[in-house]
Amino acid sequence: SQFIEMFEKCDRVALGGYIEQVRGVSYKPSDLSLELDASHITLLRANNIDGQKIIFDDLQFVSRDKVMPQQIIKKGDILLCGSSGSLEHVGKAAIFNENGEFTFGAFCKLIRTTGELKPQFIAAFMNSKEYRDKIKEIACGTNINNLRNEHIDDLMIPYPEADAQEAFIAFKVQSDKSK
Repeated sequence: SQFIEMFEKCDRVALGGYIEQVRGVSYKPSDLSLELDASHITLLRANNIDGQKIIFDDLQFVSRDKVMPQQIIKKGDILLCGSSGSLEHVGKAAIFNENGEFTFGAFCKLIRTTGELKPQFIAAFMNSKEYRDKIKEIACGTNINNLRNEHIDDLMIPYPEADAQEAFIAFKVQSDKSK
C-alpha cells in the first residue's frame, strides 16, 4: 500500500507507547433504549465502522449509568472492532470526527493518542495491508476473533517526523476530497 511505501525507511516503534486503549461499554438488552433521551447516550458498535468511516445507521442508545467518562468518544479517537465472529471485521478501524456525545460497545476498543503520533496517521496505518495481514495472523486460531490490548500495543508502526506526518495527512485529506 502507498502508506507503507511512503514510510518504509522510517524507524519503527511499538504503538503502545503512543496510545491509550479504552474498552467498550458492557450492557444488557435492558440497558438499551430505542430512542435518545436525557438518560441515554448514542452507542456505536462494530457495525458502525465501515470502509475507514464511521456510519450512523442502526444506532442504539445505552443507559448513561453504564458509561464511564473515558468511554465518551472524543474527536480524533480511533474506533476499532476488537472482537468479532468474522475475521474480516476484527481490527477494522475509523477515526471519529463528529460533534455530539457518543460511546461504544463492548466488542469495540477506543484508541486515544497520547502525543507524537497523529490520530490520522495511526488510522491510516490501521487501514494498510500490512496491518490487516498482521491482525489476521494474530486473530487466527481462536473461536472468537479477539484483539487483546497487547496485540495493539505491540504493533510496530513507522515513526516519521511530525512534519512528514502532517504532509501525509494533508495529502490524504486532498485525495479523499477528490474521490
